[in-house]
Amino acid sequence: MKPLVLALLFLLVAVDVAAIEEPNYELVAEYGDAIEIRHYEPQVVAATVMSSGQNSGFRVLAGYIFGGNEREEKIAMTAPVSTSMGDGTTEMQFMMPSEYERDQLPKPADERVVFKELPAYTAAVIRFSGRANGVMAKKYWAELQSFLADSDWQMSGSPTLNQYNPPWIPGYFRRNEIIVPVLSKQEIDAVNEQKLATAKDMLDAWNTLDWERVYQLFGETGVLHNVMLEPTRGNAEIRTRFKAFEDGLTRMEFIVLNMGLLGDDVVIERLDSFEFNGRTGMVPVTGVLSIEEGQVKEWREYYDRNWLLSEMGVIDAEPPHPLAPQDVSIDRNSMSDDERLAVAEAMLDAYRQLDWEAAANLIADDGVIHYAEKDPMVGPEAMRKHTARIGALLTHVDFDVRNMGVVNGVVMIERFDEIEFNGHRGRVPVFGAMEIEDGKIKVWREYFDQNQMMLAMGISPKP
Repeated sequence: MKPLVLALLFLLVAVDVAAIEEPNYELVAEYGDAIEIRHYEPQVVAATVMSSGQNSGFRVLAGYIFGGNEREEKIAMTAPVSTSMGDGTTEMQFMMPSEYERDQLPKPADERVVFKELPAYTAAVIRFSGRANGVMAKKYWAELQSFLADSDWQMSGSPTLNQYNPPWIPGYFRRNEIIVPVLSKQEIDAVNEQKLATAKDMLDAWNTLDWERVYQLFGETGVLHNVMLEPTRGNAEIRTRFKAFEDGLTRMEFIVLNMGLLGDDVVIERLDSFEFNGRTGMVPVTGVLSIEEGQVKEWREYYDRNWLLSEMGVIDAEPPHPLAPQDVSIDRNSMSDDERLAVAEAMLDAYRQLDWEAAANLIADDGVIHYAEKDPMVGPEAMRKHTARIGALLTHVDFDVRNMGVVNGVVMIERFDEIEFNGHRGRVPVFGAMEIEDGKIKVWREYFDQNQMMLAMGISPKP
């Protein structure tokens, strides 16, 4: 490239960068030439959902800043153009110039433009040049994820692809960044402690029958999802639904078997002991709580509904299986968490491949499986008899795993089971807990609604 042309290109890039406002941030740390940790100041952005590719989003937002608003006011262009990354709905954002407060911005003429206030946050950033496309973004996002996996930073939000230059800037001079919110290890520990404290507060509210505190902890937008029922949304609806419990429930005790963090959620495996309308009952339950800023955003419950109704005296039915042991029985130091997860993954794979011998071989000689049969299965031979009875009819198994991890030495798997049984396809929400020792499953507890499983198998449910 001739020196004069090169000089002009550098001048063009310099003018381009100098003329456009960018978000204010403080550099926290640098890692090599391309990765940084930054702390961003609050921003106001204009956003739109992209309906048919990047140009569609750009046209909508550019229309707004070029005068498509109630005052026909032209608003200065800023950088970067930010696009969400992921498999869901894609959104594009323009940062609004810092001279504007949100309430000072003119109303958009196009209702597809919405304003958002982004609070201050810390982010991990990877820089790269070139004309950004899907392949390039995927490559650098993988690099940033790999860095974060080995660092003291943890993702706390979704990534965005950020492009800083107008189309006429040559690829070599273009600046692109993938930005994802992160938390430091200290911040993660503090957030996790708050989540556990909120979950314990909710348990205490139930144990003391403090209904007002229960409703306050759900807040106006909290969701209660009993898996087999439609979700109840917001504390007003939850209050209406629980009114019958308020009148009839005179004692409630959550006997916690295991409690901890499963990914970003709090999981509580427990026995619910209660007195309802003078009747004493006990039901095994696992709850998964998504908690943000001291409130329960979603509480998903896994249990057998007929068992609960029977214990409450609402229907006359037998429990589908005996209660599981109440104490974790494994030597927690016999294996690492990764080794336990590998055994659990091997069991899931055996089911996916319909390899019943491989499944049986993963059960300890004294291993106990609760909830697959009326009586617990004990040992690999019992597993073989079970799969011999149903295996010929079970022609497809897959698992849509929502969350999987180790909590206090126990592998926990929140998932949907997708099955084909005797030509009938179904999908069932299930929670599994596996106690694993010396490469074998010692105890396997499954939480699901029996009637929902029977429907998925094409079998008439019990009344």
